[in-house]
Amino acid sequence: MKMTFRSWLLQQQSRADRVGKLARALSTVDYSHTPARRKDDEHKKWADIITRQGKPEHIQAFNRAWNEYLAAKGYDS
Repeated sequence: MKMTFRSWLLQQQSRADRVGKLARALSTVDYSHTPARRKDDEHKKWADIITRQGKPEHIQAFNRAWNEYLAAKGYDS
């Protein structure tokens, strides 16, 4: 099964840092209304969610979380 950013992020809810706070804040967001794209750009989708649903301080946490997610998947950021 392919690890998605959402599944990775939900696993981070117990963290005591900004990434954990972001994970808890976004755990209740309804993702079903995100627009479909021809090519699934997961980063763009989440950046849109953060700017629509999140608070300004979540942007920095999202950038850190995204880099950690890529590292967990085995990609260089």
